[in-house]
Amino acid sequence: MFRKTAIGIASLATIAAVTAPVAPVNATSEPTVASPKITAKHWDSIRDFARGTWEGVIPSLDGSLVISPGSKRTTTYTDPFGDGTEKSYAYGRWTSPVVTPGYAIDESITSWNARTPTGTFVETTFRGRLPDGTWTKWYVMGRWASGDDFAAGDIHRTSLDGQGDTNANIWTDTFSARTGREPVAYQTRVTLLRPEGTRKSPRLDGVTTMTNELLTGDDGVTSDFTLGRHVELPVPRFSQNIHKGEYPEFGG
Repeated sequence: MFRKTAIGIASLATIAAVTAPVAPVNATSEPTVASPKITAKHWDSIRDFARGTWEGVIPSLDGSLVISPGSKRTTTYTDPFGDGTEKSYAYGRWTSPVVTPGYAIDESITSWNARTPTGTFVETTFRGRLPDGTWTKWYVMGRWASGDDFAAGDIHRTSLDGQGDTNANIWTDTFSARTGREPVAYQTRVTLLRPEGTRKSPRLDGVTTMTNELLTGDDGVTSDFTLGRHVELPVPRFSQNIHKGEYPEFGG
């Protein structure tokens, strides 16, 4: 997972030497650089999950969340990289409490630990609360299954293009707020889905959401070389763009 942030680097001021007669010399003060505002919130136990909202999920003996056997919630999903068949799923979902990190959120990314028996999958979504109290829509951060048995019903793991609106864009797996529309709080939601008519369920073991505020002032200065020598290998240069069009389920 990518974590993107720009962090300012301080430069030291030069203190001028003064000849006789000796007089007090004031050193230029070192510029103040803001500390990076990056936080991660983890939920990975029943005690953590209890702080959120449960809809059609129950705890399992191993501490994960599973779909309640009696859940009547259903939805449909068509795998965009499958055979085009719309399938019906029973689902349950867990929604985090409202998290207020204490700064305006420029970016966010969510990770999860889950186990998905063949045919089941999980969908992770994110929304932000703006300073005026209104909420963004729920953005899909990923639809995921651990298996690749597509003939048996596994979905293709995928991100979702085309979700951008006046509040934010989603770049593959990263929420990116538009300038002036940065949230000051957020919620993460995970939906567990199983083929309707079956009792097997995904197991949600943990969720982590990272947020950050972009910082300005990076002057591009790097540290001095300290190894005493360097070896430049004659490795040909390539761009990630040479893979453009491959793996469409991951956005090309």
